[in-house]
Amino acid sequence: MIRAATPNGNIVILGYGTIGQCVLPLLIDRLNRPASDFTIIDRIDPPGMLSPFRESGLTYRKRAVSAQNFAEVLAEATEPGDLLLNLTMGVDSLAVADWCHHHGVSYVDTALEPWEGFVEDSDLPAGERTEYALHQRARLHAEKTWRTDGPTAIITHGANPGLVSHFAKAALIEIAKGMKLDFAAPSTRCDWARLAQRTGTKVIHISERDTQVSATPKMPGEFVNTWSIPGFVEEAMMPVELGWGTHERALPDDALEHAEGPCNTIYIDQPAARFQMYSWVPTSGQILGLALPHSENVTISDYLTVEADGEPTYRPTVAFVYLPCDGAFTSLHETMMGGWQEPEAERVIKRDVVEGQDELGVLLLGHGLNGLWYGSQLDIHEARRVVPHSNSTALQVAAGVVASSLWALENPNAGFCEPEDLPHDFVLEAARPYLGRVVCERTDWTPVDQRPFIDAPPEPKDPWQFANFRSGT
Repeated sequence: MIRAATPNGNIVILGYGTIGQCVLPLLIDRLNRPASDFTIIDRIDPPGMLSPFRESGLTYRKRAVSAQNFAEVLAEATEPGDLLLNLTMGVDSLAVADWCHHHGVSYVDTALEPWEGFVEDSDLPAGERTEYALHQRARLHAEKTWRTDGPTAIITHGANPGLVSHFAKAALIEIAKGMKLDFAAPSTRCDWARLAQRTGTKVIHISERDTQVSATPKMPGEFVNTWSIPGFVEEAMMPVELGWGTHERALPDDALEHAEGPCNTIYIDQPAARFQMYSWVPTSGQILGLALPHSENVTISDYLTVEADGEPTYRPTVAFVYLPCDGAFTSLHETMMGGWQEPEAERVIKRDVVEGQDELGVLLLGHGLNGLWYGSQLDIHEARRVVPHSNSTALQVAAGVVASSLWALENPNAGFCEPEDLPHDFVLEAARPYLGRVVCERTDWTPVDQRPFIDAPPEPKDPWQFANFRSGT
């Protein structure tokens, strides 16, 4: 058997953007490893960010990765027993993970990325440009060609997707305790799904509001964001997508279903940037955010499905409702106005952030306590204390990468893993130092409470129907 990642293997980071620049110092500190145990591969050499590490022995390889050369690049940089962190955009995650599997290298990424140009390919049907399709492709490939005890490959494990799956498990336990249910700590997928069913949880939102503010105002034609601008635009261009619950009475008129696999999600053939939903966060209460497609919509809803005779009898509706920082929201609107043309200038705000937080968690609704939000409130001052040059959003993602990397190093032969396959207590304990305030808060909020008369809820007597969360229906 090919040896997978070991505590003594090197760590290779593919992609050194906003997240990589945050992950590297955290891993060096957390693992107490010298910089000489790390290799960075990126197409751009950022000397100011890497100089201290290179002086301490870190290896830097300036390479642009493509479908034609990725195997050569990986072969030059890795050996059996290493751990590779794929933090790139536009590089096919499955191709890289597959190479790692067959060469004894463990693997972690934050998203299932296709090759560059995939999302913009108008010849591809909308259903093939969904997160569901990407996950089915990865799952089927791993099932057919990978060993179950092969090198660990953890896909889609940043903050969201990633940490939020563990927030959801922690929230379910808090709800079950609050409802005074008699239950044992879940240890299997079936246990978790049954517990969710027993609590009566009907809806799970990954609800996030980013209030970080830059000292330098956004200028017309400039795209400002707290994380990857191409990544944000890519998600905003993809079809609307969410996990579809068994409590829902009717599909939306514009919704489409998949024909193969577990078929636990639906999608709507319009850019997610044009689709808004109501949700709730503790600091500000009700929000109206973008319903972006995310892997956790696929994996959480699938993981928490209860079946009988091959048919789902329980599943929550799962959606990601995201209210980006003001600069990013305006920037996205401006990009849509211009026909999705590339912005004239781009700026990821990090050192220039002067105030604000990223409030990221899961909102579980419809259970015996009505609503419960569990997640991270990380303000810029706390984030800067941990990584001075970064911001709250990047640190939350890095927390998920660090936690999953630690688990991969301790469990090098776990094969194909999605976030829900990892133990939530291990992950949350490992990530907690980087999450600011971890909050568990009950709420009486429902999507019918604060709707203006011009946007009245279609089903006021059944608040947990999807139509009530959707704006403008």
